[in-house]
Amino acid sequence: MRGRRKTRTWAALVGTSLIAALTLMACMPQAPAPAAKTTESKPAAAATTAAPAQAKSAAQPTTLRLTWNTSLETHFGKGAEHFVKRAGELTNGQVNVQLFPNAGLGSEQQALEGMQAGTVDMGLITVYTNAVKIGTVLDLPFLFRDFDHWKKAVDGKPGQTIAAAAPATGVRILAWNVGGWRDTYGTKPFNTLEDFKGLKIRTQQAAALVEFFKAIGAIPTPIAWPETYLALQQRTVDAAETALPSMYDAKQYEVAKFAVETHHSQSNVPMLISEQKWATLSPDVQQALMTAATESATVQQQAYAAEAESIVKLLKEKGVTFNTPDLAPFRETAKREVHAKMVTDPAEKALLEEVLKL
Repeated sequence: MRGRRKTRTWAALVGTSLIAALTLMACMPQAPAPAAKTTESKPAAAATTAAPAQAKSAAQPTTLRLTWNTSLETHFGKGAEHFVKRAGELTNGQVNVQLFPNAGLGSEQQALEGMQAGTVDMGLITVYTNAVKIGTVLDLPFLFRDFDHWKKAVDGKPGQTIAAAAPATGVRILAWNVGGWRDTYGTKPFNTLEDFKGLKIRTQQAAALVEFFKAIGAIPTPIAWPETYLALQQRTVDAAETALPSMYDAKQYEVAKFAVETHHSQSNVPMLISEQKWATLSPDVQQALMTAATESATVQQQAYAAEAESIVKLLKEKGVTFNTPDLAPFRETAKREVHAKMVTDPAEKALLEEVLKL
């Protein structure tokens, strides 16, 4: 329960993200920015905290479609709704953001590939490391001490380094959202390191997590989030892992009644935009979107902190039983077998050292 006891301090911490995250724009390579194709539209309300990008009188708004895995009612939805509002205000109506929650534009991997191909505009994507490989460092199990440590990493030099590498892969990081501590849960009781041996567990489609569960003797089975409920219900897998608010949102407590607070990783969920789409936007609109994304990340993080306060109570009310294991053997295995295996490139090693010294 250590991770959740710290959530009461998060609201004070997330307020610092606006200043730190705005440095992303300075450190990332700028793509060419020809004017977006526009015709007539009604302007949105004037911005209150930043100068809006001025639209021409005969402008039609650019439509951006934003997708993510969970519902509109979650902390991600709250952040996304704030992004819609501020993107319209800061661009004086030049940008209209449409929301596609519940994997409305496909799985995370499909959305990521779509952004790289220019067929999907934006997404809150946990598996972004399948494109931006250096970001795998932040996925390492038992890397972060607490939320404060995570904030320093994503808002500081490590986050800026990853953001600078992203455009070359076809996506651009606008801001960092928090997915929360990842825990495990399943259809049968389990708790100790020994219990994980032979356990068939649904994992996120991310290399670091797959390697972690292999290292502790489980059988990791990458399954897209929208398919996880059915996989648990049909016993295709014995267990799954994710942040518990997302598990609750998907009603997986109906088919998985046993949870283990492994806190094995922190979900990093950047707001991405297709680099091809980014290149069509004017510099003023680009800056406005960066500001809107940074503000929305603050709203999202605060909403997550509020959800995390009550999630265990809510799941217990749904009949979920919780176990809290001794995490020392999990942590030792992760650092001994996964960190060294996953971090081999000199740039990745330097990034890991940067995170650890924060």
